[in-house]
Amino acid sequence: MQINYKITEISKTVIEQFPWIKSRLSLGEIGTRDSRELIRLLENIHYPHIKKTLKQIDKYGKDSGEIGESILACNDPFVLSRLLAELNLFVHLYDNLGSKVTPVRRVPNQKTPDLSIIIDDYEILIEIFSPMDFYGYQIFTQLLTSCIKNLDIDFGFDISVSLKSYNFVYTCDFPQFRDIYNWLDQFKINFRDWLEKAKPEDIYYIDSPASSAKLKIQLKSIYENPEIRSVYLSEATRSTDTTLFFRIGNPGQFAMTQWGIKIKDKLQKQQAGPPRPKAIRILSINFSLSDTSDLSFLNNPGYFSNFENDIKYLAEDISPYPPYDVVIACELGFECGFSKPVNLSSYNDEFINMILSKIYLNKPIRKIKVATEEQVNEFLASIKKTNGNS
Repeated sequence: MQINYKITEISKTVIEQFPWIKSRLSLGEIGTRDSRELIRLLENIHYPHIKKTLKQIDKYGKDSGEIGESILACNDPFVLSRLLAELNLFVHLYDNLGSKVTPVRRVPNQKTPDLSIIIDDYEILIEIFSPMDFYGYQIFTQLLTSCIKNLDIDFGFDISVSLKSYNFVYTCDFPQFRDIYNWLDQFKINFRDWLEKAKPEDIYYIDSPASSAKLKIQLKSIYENPEIRSVYLSEATRSTDTTLFFRIGNPGQFAMTQWGIKIKDKLQKQQAGPPRPKAIRILSINFSLSDTSDLSFLNNPGYFSNFENDIKYLAEDISPYPPYDVVIACELGFECGFSKPVNLSSYNDEFINMILSKIYLNKPIRKIKVATEEQVNEFLASIKKTNGNS
C-alpha cells in the first residue's frame, strides 16, 4: 500500500529553497502523482515542523550518506519516521563531533550498524531501533487520514472520521501491518466510489481491521477546488500507554509483551557484530514512535530499574554474549535526549559513562513543561479580571 501525492506549484516553488534536495530529487509535471514522502513534505511546508525537517535534510543530507539518500527515495511514512530518527541522531553527533561520526553504508548479507565514531582509539558502533508498541493500530490511524486526504478525486472536502469501540484495549486487536496495508488498499477503492456520489452530511459506516473498533466517516462539505481538503480523526478512548509495559517489575513477564518480544529480536540480530576489543557496540532504542505523551518517564529511577532488569534478562541467553555492550533508551528528534545506559559489557560503569559523555549521549530526555501552581493561579486571575471588566 502506498499513498500517491499530487505535485502542485507548491512543490515546484518550495524545492528552490533546498539546493541539495533539488539536486537529487527530480519532480514530475504539475498535476502528476508521486509516492515519495518528500513530495508530501514539500507540499506541506506551511507546517513549521515540516519546514524545519526539510531544512535539516537539505543541510545534512549529503554528510549523512545512505541515511539522506534513503530519505529521498522513501515512499512509506513510517520508514521515513525511522530514517528521520537516524538523521536526528546523526545531526546531534555531527554537530558535536564533526567528521569523527560516519554513517555506515550497508553491505548486502552483512550485519552493519547505522553510525560509527572513532574516539580515543575506540570504535563506537551505534544501531538505532525505533519500535512502535501498537504497530498495526498506529499505522492504521495515521495512514487512514492521509489515505483519504490524498484520494485521486477532482473536488475538495471536509471529512470527519470517528473511531468507536467499547473495548479500552482495542489497540491490541489490530492485525499486523501487512493486513492493515491490504485493508487500506481495498478501502481506497470502495470509499472513493462512495465519495463520488455522496452529499454533505452523508455517512459511511465500515468495520475497521480490528473487530472491536468501528468507523463512522461523515462528509461535511464539498468544494470545487480539489486542493481544499481536511480530514479530522477522533479516536476511541483507550487505556493503553507505553509506560504500562515498563511498570512491570517482572522481567519474565515483560519478555512476553510486545516490547519484550521486539527488543529481544533486535538484540539477537546483533547489527553491530560480535564482541571484540576496542569496539563498543551501542543499541539505542528510540521511543519517539511509541504511543505515549511524555518520554521523560525514562528518567525516573523506578522505570529505569525495570528497563535495566528487562534488558539484562532478554540478553542473558543470547550468544555470543553480550549482543551489545550498551543499550540506551532515547528520544530522537530535533532535540535528542537519553536515559542512563544499561551496561552489558565487561567495562566498568565509570568507563562507559565517560565514553558516552565524550560522544554526547548523556543529555537527559527533556521533560514536558507543565505550568506551575502560581502560573495557573495567575492565569485564572487574569480571566476573572477580564470577565469583570467586560
